[in-house]
Amino acid sequence: MNKQAIHASFYIRTEYVVTAVLQVVVEAQRYNIDSRPLYAVPSHDNPDTFNFVSVEGLAMHHYSAAESWPCAVHAEKSTFSLLFCLLMWDTIFCPGVPNVFRTKLQVRF
Repeated sequence: MNKQAIHASFYIRTEYVVTAVLQVVVEAQRYNIDSRPLYAVPSHDNPDTFNFVSVEGLAMHHYSAAESWPCAVHAEKSTFSLLFCLLMWDTIFCPGVPNVFRTKLQVRF
């Protein structure tokens, strides 16, 4: 098996102008297990054993191993959805509009 490099580019924007591009290269052994691409990373507890993780897990392992970023979370867009719902809670669930979220399962017969 060949090692594959995962390339990720992060753009730092200031007033919609790209000022710098940071490129991070992570090398890991890729395996196809149950027709899914998984990557072997050393375990934090025992460096002699390996864990098989997805590409997101590989990125989390890379950044959590760095001293400057001890905690990594894979949340994708759930954080932004949660913040939007909390911000717009009063508008979404406005009490002045009758029968907005009413379905026949909520109505007693």
